[in-house]
Amino acid sequence: MLNAERTMRMEGAKVEVRVTVEPVDLMRDPTPPGTPVVGGVASRRGGVEPGAGAPEYDVDPYGDKAAAAQNEANRHEDVAGVPRRAWREVRHVGAGQRGDAYQPGDGLVLCMDAARFLPPNVTITRIVGRVISAAGEPLAPEFIAHAKTDSLSFSPRFHARQRFATGRWNNATATALLQIETIEKGTSQQRTVGYVVFPFFVDPETGEPPKSTGAKGYSLKEGGFQVPIYAANDGSGSGFNLKDLLSRPKIPCASMLIRSLVATRADSPANKAVPAYEDGAYDSGAVVPTAVERRLYAHRLASPGPAVREVMLELARATFEPKVLSGMSEADLERWMAKRLERPQFANDRPLNYRRSDPYAPELGFHVAVDAAARLSKQAFHVAVQSLYPPGTFYASKASDDVMFTQQPEVSSSLVAPRWKDGFQSRQHVIYEQNLAVIIDVRALSGRSATSVGWAVLPVFEPGTEFIASGSYQLPLFHGSVQLPLLQDLVKGQEKGMSVEDVVEGWIENKKVKYTVDKSSVLVRLLEDQRLGMLPEPAAAGMPGVMFPPYVGEKLEPAFLKKSAGKPYAKTIPRGVLAEDWITENNALLAASMGLPFVRAGGGGAVGRVGTAATRSTEYTDGSYSETDSEYTR
Repeated sequence: MLNAERTMRMEGAKVEVRVTVEPVDLMRDPTPPGTPVVGGVASRRGGVEPGAGAPEYDVDPYGDKAAAAQNEANRHEDVAGVPRRAWREVRHVGAGQRGDAYQPGDGLVLCMDAARFLPPNVTITRIVGRVISAAGEPLAPEFIAHAKTDSLSFSPRFHARQRFATGRWNNATATALLQIETIEKGTSQQRTVGYVVFPFFVDPETGEPPKSTGAKGYSLKEGGFQVPIYAANDGSGSGFNLKDLLSRPKIPCASMLIRSLVATRADSPANKAVPAYEDGAYDSGAVVPTAVERRLYAHRLASPGPAVREVMLELARATFEPKVLSGMSEADLERWMAKRLERPQFANDRPLNYRRSDPYAPELGFHVAVDAAARLSKQAFHVAVQSLYPPGTFYASKASDDVMFTQQPEVSSSLVAPRWKDGFQSRQHVIYEQNLAVIIDVRALSGRSATSVGWAVLPVFEPGTEFIASGSYQLPLFHGSVQLPLLQDLVKGQEKGMSVEDVVEGWIENKKVKYTVDKSSVLVRLLEDQRLGMLPEPAAAGMPGVMFPPYVGEKLEPAFLKKSAGKPYAKTIPRGVLAEDWITENNALLAASMGLPFVRAGGGGAVGRVGTAATRSTEYTDGSYSETDSEYTR
């Protein structure tokens, strides 16, 4: 234990500051089966209405002694870097493996208690739910729940219950599908925030949902659960495929607090009261913080958002004249909110604009992945070099502080259409500049030298905003080597109110640049750190969602999409040479030719990045991101 005490006098007032740091006790007391475990200790049961599901936790109805114990508990973290008020480790030991088999006639109650840490561009929200089978068959009518007006808009409380008489649907695969909808901030359009999938039943033998509709001996997945919210997409139609939904990216930090109860026990006093998050009533095993969430939770706590009532009034002010609004009661406003959130059908074709969720945070940064190139002219080993402009020091003075290049080609890919496995490369603490751009410079190995193939410009920010222009892009390559005077036009254009794409379009119109003869391009992804994990698939030519910059034009896009045949990397590797060693040697030759540092990992492989401590290589594996940091040598 470290104790520190300091006394100061400020304008006649004495201020005492005490700091206490204690080691975390990693020992965990055993608990009987079925007991909720919160951060390794048994939790008290029961709950209260105020504050349920919201990030605030200091209000404690059990008195000063309980409040002191709660504050002491919050000094520790169940996951490093994540305050307990943001996420707590809770396990329902033995959940789904105790009690009698569920009888279809018993009925059940679904409690939709609260959502936590929704994207910051939500306003008023509602839940539209249904119960479906694994095959998508509807088993119950739709139901709706609206956010409580006295809760926070980013972490709204619903406190809604839906009772089901399950005798009508004797189906072991019955699943609750909840669609969270909002009026999007900035556009005032109705959008889908995401989806919650909750199977009602579990197989006691496996702990997983039954796979067959006629399974026997299954149990109700009873208790409270904190479950992830899956992102919406641009699909159309009202049909839902559970397998597709569960394969979608999860919205970082966002979750839903729900309870599933047997109908006969749902009305007991303990179950009628909505638990506070701090009570440990919600099993959090499905939302263990990922690497990006460990960085993001502190930001979410610092910005809890306005009350639902405030954003409701803001939307109403944009709709009604002041005289009309002044005569509306609270009940009138709530009815108007419900009407405002109505939509023609339960559909998934209007997702929230996640790009507008979070303004740029330099300390968190952004990520760039160069996934592939297409229609290159040379049958050679290629790399894609990425750097930032401004400052553009790589082209001004050969400085390599912000330079990275691809080092992991897929040997099955073509020399003229390489695919790279490096994944996202992280950039942090980069100062905001409206016309900040990533310059992607494709080089080919010719002998022992790097020759220029072409280059592209990726704008980092949406024009006129501080939002990252996240997405997957196919960028045309301009012929020749990068010209510093042209890059300087980006800064000059910014001073004139021109966007990066405006400046590039001017280059094309004034014939300062021209596309490569073969219409070569690179496929890239750009993503803000707050949403890392939401673009898991590498960009590929012709893939849905991959965008061309507007200066290309629809008439020219087909020329860039044409496929070109070439020899695969695998057939270029000399006999008797390991592919890993061959790739490492070529990377080393290219790095030396460009004057870039290069890291050889143990065993002959190369670390997939070059840069300073402000860069981080990030890979997406098994549904979560893992990060690796390494030092480099020249």
